[in-house]
Amino acid sequence: MGSFYIVTEEEMKRFEVMSQVNSGVLSLRGAQEVLGLSYRQTLRIKERFISEGFDGPRRRKPQRPQALKIGNSCTYEV
Repeated sequence: MGSFYIVTEEEMKRFEVMSQVNSGVLSLRGAQEVLGLSYRQTLRIKERFISEGFDGPRRRKPQRPQALKIGNSCTYEV
């Protein structure tokens, strides 16, 4: 049985744009403007799309928590 995904409109748009870039219909600069991202970030998404397929353009959560995260046990006195 295949995998199921919950996909947002933004992720679907990334997938469609990267499909057009991969087939040569759209340039990477054009994809940059359509997606509203920097050229470097668009290049990263394209590389992930080529290596991972549908999962490539999807957003990802960070693998580890932020280094400067403030815990709930902190109290402040004024």
